[in-house]
Amino acid sequence: FSKNGTVVPRNWFVAVDEEEKKYIEIKNNSNFVNSTGLLGLMPQEEELTDVGSTIIAGEFLSSDTPNGCLISEEMAKSLGVDIRDPNQNKIAVFGRYLKVVGVFSSERLDQLKDLDGEPLTPADFQMSGPKMPGNNRIDQMSTQLGDLTSEVKPFVHLDSDNVVILNYDTLRQMGGTLRSVGVAIKDGENKRKLIEEFILRLEITLFAGFLSQSGAIDVISYTSLPTGSIDGLGELIIPMIIAGLIVLNAMLGAVYERFREINIYSSVGLAPLHIALLFVAEAVVYAILGVTLGYILGQGIGKVLITYNLLSGMNLNYSSVAAIVAAILVMVVVILSTIYPARLAAQSAVPDTVRRWLPPKPHGDKWQFEFPFMVGEAEVIGLCGFLSNYFKAYSEESIGDFYAEKVRVVKEETDEEKEYAVQLLLWLAPFDMGVSEYMQLEFMPGKVSGVYHVEIYIERLSGQDTNWVRVNHKFINGLRKEFLLWHTLDNSMRDYHKQAANEMLAESENVKEALN
Repeated sequence: FSKNGTVVPRNWFVAVDEEEKKYIEIKNNSNFVNSTGLLGLMPQEEELTDVGSTIIAGEFLSSDTPNGCLISEEMAKSLGVDIRDPNQNKIAVFGRYLKVVGVFSSERLDQLKDLDGEPLTPADFQMSGPKMPGNNRIDQMSTQLGDLTSEVKPFVHLDSDNVVILNYDTLRQMGGTLRSVGVAIKDGENKRKLIEEFILRLEITLFAGFLSQSGAIDVISYTSLPTGSIDGLGELIIPMIIAGLIVLNAMLGAVYERFREINIYSSVGLAPLHIALLFVAEAVVYAILGVTLGYILGQGIGKVLITYNLLSGMNLNYSSVAAIVAAILVMVVVILSTIYPARLAAQSAVPDTVRRWLPPKPHGDKWQFEFPFMVGEAEVIGLCGFLSNYFKAYSEESIGDFYAEKVRVVKEETDEEKEYAVQLLLWLAPFDMGVSEYMQLEFMPGKVSGVYHVEIYIERLSGQDTNWVRVNHKFINGLRKEFLLWHTLDNSMRDYHKQAANEMLAESENVKEALN
C-alpha cells in the first residue's frame, strides 16, 4: 500500500509475565510512577486517527525528535514534568532518557477509536483472556471468532493514564512488537479493489472505512478467516446414488460375464474370498484412475477458465481440502458399489453358505473327503512327484509343521483307467501331542475325460482325536497352498518332478514284484 497511500504501523510493549502483571518504572529526577504499557506511534498517525486532538499541552510526535514522548496529564502531575522547563521535561524509560514533547488528555484518548471500535492503547491481556492466569491466557492480540458468527470480540485496554506514547522506531528498539497497521489510501485510488486483492493473500481480518455521501465514515469488515460453511452438500446425494448405481451395474455385468472364469478360479483352488478380492481390486483401479483423470480434467478446465477470464474474479484453490474430500468420496462410492458384486462372485465360486472351504468331519479314526482341486491327465504324474518331494523335504529331521516318512507313489491300472496315489506316514506338530497318521492322496479319473479329481484318506494311528482334527486343519491348509504353487512352476521343473515320480513308481513296482 505504500505506493497508494500512507502506511502507519503501531507497536506495544506490555509488562506482563505468565503469573502476574508487572510495571514499567518511569522516572523524572527523584519522582517515579509505574506504567502498565507503552504505545508506539508514527508522526503520520494524525492523518489516520486525529490523535493530535488529544494533546492539551505541547505538540504531537515528530520525526525531528525521535526521542520524544507523550504522557498523560495525570502522569505529568505525578512526575512533576514541565514541558517548558528543559530540566523538568525528561523522563527515563528502561534507562533511556526521553523528552516529553506533549501532554495528552486521557479522557480524549479513551474516546478516540480506531476503525475496529477499539482504543489505540495496548490491550490488557489478563483482563481480556480467561480469569485464571496461566498458559491458557491470551498472550497475543488476535481476532477471536465465534462458532456461528464472525463477530469480533473486543479487548479490555489499559488505562491511558498509565500509558506512555513513544515514537514507533524508539519503542521497537526497546522491544515493542507490531500490533496493528493503519493505511490512509489516496483519493482517486480504487480502494475496494486494493483491499480485496490484499485480503486474498493473508488469513486475517481487516477494517476499512469509506466516506459516505453524508460525510460519515462507513466501516466494513473484510475477513479471509475460515468462518464459512458448506452449503448444498445434500444436493450431491442423488448424483452420488446415480454414480454408485452405474458402478454397481458395471461390476454386476463383469461378474455375470465371467462366471466361467470364476469357476476356473474355484477349480484351481482359489478361495472364495480371494475371488471376491479380485473384483474389489478391479474397482480400486477404476477409482484411482477416475480420481486422477478427474483431477487432471478439472485442473485443465480451470486453467482455461482463468486464461479467458471466465470466472469473474473467483479464484480456484487446487490445494484445498475440498479436493481431497471429493476424491475420497468418489473412491468410497466406487468401492461400496462393488461389495455386492464381489459377494456374488464369491457365492458363485462355492454355491452354498460356506465362504471358506472346510473338510467334512471324520468318522471315528478315519477321515475321507474330496479335495477341491481338479488336475489334468498330463499333470497327474508330475504333481505326484512334486508332492512326494515336498513330503520328503520333511523326512530328515523333526523341524517344521510335520514329519513324514515312507513316502511313495503307487499306480493302479484297469482296462480303461489309471489311478495314482501318494502314500506316507505323518507326525504332526506340535510333536509332544503324539499325533501320527497314515495318509493317502488319491488321483482318480473324473466324469470328464482327461480330468482327475483328488481324494484324501487319513487314518489316525496315535494321539487324542480332538488334537488330531485340530492339527490336521492347519496341515490341510498348507497342502492347498502346495497345490496352488504347482501351477506356478515352469515346464522344466514339472519335467523334473515327473521324472522323480516315474522313478518312485518303478521302485514301487519292483517292491511289489519282489513280494509276489
